[in-house]
Amino acid sequence: MTEERLRILEMVAEGKISVEEADQLMETMEQSDNRYQGKAQNTRPKKSKALKILVQEGGKEKVNLSIPLSLAQAFTGFMPENTKAKLEDKNINISELLENLENGNGDGKLIDIDEGNEHVEIRIE
Repeated sequence: MTEERLRILEMVAEGKISVEEADQLMETMEQSDNRYQGKAQNTRPKKSKALKILVQEGGKEKVNLSIPLSLAQAFTGFMPENTKAKLEDKNINISELLENLENGNGDGKLIDIDEGNEHVEIRIE
């Protein structure tokens, strides 16, 4: 992870910038890197995908959270090693999972649960 990306994550953690602002900064850095590496400047940047989490209780929205997948991927660097090991024991590679979600086609629901008056939905947008 580059020093610049780490600094952006620190600014999010300190509340100096929002998640959306961090995503925009990282996208701008990526576009700049692509140009620097001699890639075509006229290529359109891909639309950033996000992990969307919605929670409703009694018909009222309790949680509406959208996390850019690129930012979620960057945060995996801060995940404790014992947590990564537990996921890997269950054959879950979180970095690979996020990368596959980001590169996947279209939108998709990952979780859609209705239980009584509660509803939880997690999807990729």
